[in-house]
Amino acid sequence: MFIQNIMLAAKARGLDTCTQEFLSRYHAVIRSELPLAPEELVVCSMALGFGEPHWAKRRPQMPKASIEEFASFHGF
Repeated sequence: MFIQNIMLAAKARGLDTCTQEFLSRYHAVIRSELPLAPEELVVCSMALGFGEPHWAKRRPQMPKASIEEFASFHGF
């Protein structure tokens, strides 16, 4: 929710954001650049700037899994 609040505040100021979880796989590289304690990890990062609205229309769509493939609902 912390990141969501930053994203909402950025949008209110005319900026776009993109969260990026994939950098968590490179914790050894990140650790060499940031003063992190041994028990700390970077689990998410965020790009912040001015988006290009026309780019989203040109890029190919990623295939999406149906909700049944990755979630289950019990008692609903």
